[in-house]
Amino acid sequence: MQERVVEREMLADEIRQLLANSNEALSDGAVDALVEEFHSQTTFEVNDQNRIVALVDMSAVKEGYAMLDGQSTLEDVRHNLIGE
Repeated sequence: MQERVVEREMLADEIRQLLANSNEALSDGAVDALVEEFHSQTTFEVNDQNRIVALVDMSAVKEGYAMLDGQSTLEDVRHNLIGE
């Protein structure tokens, strides 16, 4: 349980860094939606400095973020991102 929470927090930080150059403010809701979508697709590895890092497909995250534009709820986002 604790491991999953840490992974999600690391992924949220990575997503914020990846999207830091976007022209729009990145809301917590957008980050939460992207974490929900990409957590299962993310690999966590130990780097050269013995720190755990999140490896995520940057282009997929950016594409997912672009799809968030105009979406009002997490349910709308999930429907468009994963077709639920």
